[in-house]
Formats: sequence, C-alpha cells, structure tokens
Amino acid sequence: MRVEVSEIVVSLKSTKVDPFLKQQIAHSELDGRSLLCTQCGICTSGCPLGEYIKPHKIVRMVNLGLRDQLIHLREIWLCTTCFTCSQRCPQDVNPANIIFNLKNTASRHGIIPAGLRE
Repeated sequence: MRVEVSEIVVSLKSTKVDPFLKQQIAHSELDGRSLLCTQCGICTSGCPLGEYIKPHKIVRMVNLGLRDQLIHLREIWLCTTCFTCSQRCPQDVNPANIIFNLKNTASRHGIIPAGLRE
C-alpha cells in the first residue's frame, strides 16, 4: 500500500508539536522563508517526483512544527535535490533546502532508510 503525503491527515490532538522547528529551519540558511509559503503547489507541480513527494505539503508540516512526522516521512528521502521546486517557487521558499535539512535532522536522530545506511 502506497501512502502519499497528500493522503496524510494529522490530528493535532495526538501529535507532538515542536514549536521551535520552524525557527530551527529558518535559521539554517533559509532566513525564515518557509513562513512565506502560500501553498500554491507550484513547487510540487514542477517536481519530477511530484507523484510521490509533495514539497508544499512538507513545507506546511514544517510550519506546523510536526518534526516527528517529518523525520519519519519516507518522502523526504525520495527528493533528489534537483532544486526544481526551489527554482519555481514564487516566494523563494527553497523547499529543496528544507527537505535537505530535514534529512540531516533525521540522520542525527538515527532515522535513515535501510538502503542508505552503510
């Protein structure tokens, strides 16, 4: 069974929210640009893997502080960091860099897909 980001519905009642996640992402060379995301979906429509990964949904999850869900999200590892989403974003949010930083955060927590481990 394949689950896409667009199919994920998060109940904030039972979800641990990290209120500092967007600040952490903002201070990791992004200057708070994620907060400017209007959820237009242009990044996702330009993504070569847009069928499997939804950069605008990931940015929204960052802004909501859903760290645990994000670092366990399989889709972040599908991103090839081609930067098409970042080049097309009308707000210069840079979703590719956000996803790159999420991969680093997941790695620091030891959350790496089996196929990518040493």
